[in-house]
Amino acid sequence: MNEHDEWGEFEYEDAIVLEALAQMQAHDGDDEFDQALRDAFAAVAQEALALKERRMQREAAFTWADEQAQIAVEHRRARKEAERQDEARREAEEARRQEARERARRDKARREAQERRHQEARAQALREQQAREQREREARLQTVRRSRARMRRPESSCRRPPPAAEPATQQPLLTGADLAAWRKRLSLNQQAAALRLGVAQGTISKAERRGAK
Repeated sequence: MNEHDEWGEFEYEDAIVLEALAQMQAHDGDDEFDQALRDAFAAVAQEALALKERRMQREAAFTWADEQAQIAVEHRRARKEAERQDEARREAEEARRQEARERARRDKARREAQERRHQEARAQALREQQAREQREREARLQTVRRSRARMRRPESSCRRPPPAAEPATQQPLLTGADLAAWRKRLSLNQQAAALRLGVAQGTISKAERRGAK
C-alpha cells in the first residue's frame, strides 16, 4: 500500500480490520490455500492497524503542533499586549514630563513677569526720586539766584544810602568787602551767612578774600 492509499483510505482502517478477521474466520480450513488466505488477511489486518497507529500518531503530532501554534499565538498576543502597555506607559510618562516642562515654563514666565514688574516699579521709584532731587536742586539754585540778585541790589542793611544831594544813579555791585561788613554788622560767621544766603560757606570765604574787587 503506497502513501496515497494510506492517506486516502485511512478512515476505513477499522472496517478493513473487521473484514480481514471475517475472511480469516471464513477460511478456517486446514489446506494450504486457506492457510495462505488467512496469512494474507492477517497481513492486511496488521497493515491496517499499522496505518491506524501512524494516523493516530500524525493526528497527535498535528494536535501538538496546533497546540504549540496556539501557544505561540497566545505568546505573540501577550507580547503585543505587553508592548502596547509599555507604549502606553511611555506615552503617559512623556505626557507627564511634557506637562512638567509646560508647568515649569509657565512658572518661569510668571517669575520673569513679576521680576519685570519689580524692575519697572524700582525704575519708576528711581525716576521719581531723581525728579524730586532735580526739583530740589532747581529750587536750591533758584534760591541762590534770588540771593545773588538781592546781594546785587542796594539794601539799607548792607550799604549806606547815598547823600541826598547826589543824584540816584546806577548803584555799583556789592564787593567782598561789603559782604564781610554786612556779615560782621549782623554778627554772623561765614557758615551762618552762607545758610542765610543759601550758598556754600566756601562761596562766602572766597568772595570776602576778593575784597573790593
